[in-house]
Amino acid sequence: MADQLPPPREAMEKLLGAMGQLEASDLHLKVGYAPYYRVTGQLRKIDMPPIPDSKYIEGMLIALVPEEHLADFQGQGDLDFSARGSTDDR
Repeated sequence: MADQLPPPREAMEKLLGAMGQLEASDLHLKVGYAPYYRVTGQLRKIDMPPIPDSKYIEGMLIALVPEEHLADFQGQGDLDFSARGSTDDR
């Protein structure tokens, strides 16, 4: 994942899959930065290029964000929520 970004949904699936393996508690996404995990209280930068724009993040989140929180994300550009299970369910 280090050289170029995969499509947004694929990137999110890989990031979430690795969270379980690393026992990460949080995933931090911000435009212009590579994603970070929080593992045992410490932030760990993920070996991946910076996220190019908010459209890419939106593509990563659209399958996960509960519909009632989409307006918050679109209005504020910021969101805090938890997700469980497959990204195929919404």
